[in-house]
Amino acid sequence: MEHQIQIIGNRKDGRLDSLVREALDSGLFRRAYERVMGIRTKQKARTKQESQNIEKKLISSVDDLKEIEGVCELQPGKYNIYFEIEIPEGSKLILPAGVELYFAENCGITCDGELEVKGKKGLEVIISALDKDKGWKNIVVGEKGKAKFNYAKVSYGRGRKDKDGDVSGGAVSVYGEFYADNSVFEENSAKYGGAIRNYKGKVEIGENNVFRGNSAENNGGAIRNYKGKVEIGENNVFRGNSAENNGGAIRNYEGKVEIGENNVFRENSAENDGGAIRNYEGELNIDKSKNTFIGNKPDDIYIGD
Repeated sequence: MEHQIQIIGNRKDGRLDSLVREALDSGLFRRAYERVMGIRTKQKARTKQESQNIEKKLISSVDDLKEIEGVCELQPGKYNIYFEIEIPEGSKLILPAGVELYFAENCGITCDGELEVKGKKGLEVIISALDKDKGWKNIVVGEKGKAKFNYAKVSYGRGRKDKDGDVSGGAVSVYGEFYADNSVFEENSAKYGGAIRNYKGKVEIGENNVFRGNSAENNGGAIRNYKGKVEIGENNVFRGNSAENNGGAIRNYEGKVEIGENNVFRENSAENDGGAIRNYEGELNIDKSKNTFIGNKPDDIYIGD
């Protein structure tokens, strides 16, 4: 590869120009330059190769889940879990298609690193309870954590105490980042946020997700957003979710909620107001005419104190 070298001397000093030309003609500068550039190119290639070759450890037993370090991928199968799975900062747990996790009561996942759920259509990753009546805790995504779900089914979560001491986030409590596509959240419950409680974090509900039969003792039957940001894309369904206070499907409090098009809010309910959506001192962006609202009680959307 040819590199052009330009050295600008003092053109009034013919002696300096002459010395520069002699140095260039001798090839000393060019050889030195090309040597340095060659070393840098090799260093960049080696760094790139090392990043691509980060060792991914395949794990296949319950005991392997007791200590997640580095990048770990759980092999397909059914796993009964009687402890808290902890993903520390800097580590990652991958759950591929065919994995089924069943948690005992008071057990769940704490994610301060990364959690990636990689199911497939017809072979979703299942995260649920050993005993449906007792349920399991939930997944906590810490402030520096990130979780990404694709083709997951999450059910019978019962939440855990949040920073305010309230039981929230039946399936997922978010303090960091959470993303979901093509996933189902069903029959989860908590005081706040029957399926998901976002606490000053970022939540993206992309496309083709279903929130069904989730419930909140207070508000946010499916999703409760507190001072965070929630983005809901297209073709998502919120059906049969309920809250004993308000926000049968979604409750936004001092946060921001953006809702795209072709989403369906059907038969959600709240005791007081906001059968589908309740916004309180926050920002709600939605074009109701581009979404479908059917049979929500006592109303579809309520904005106010």
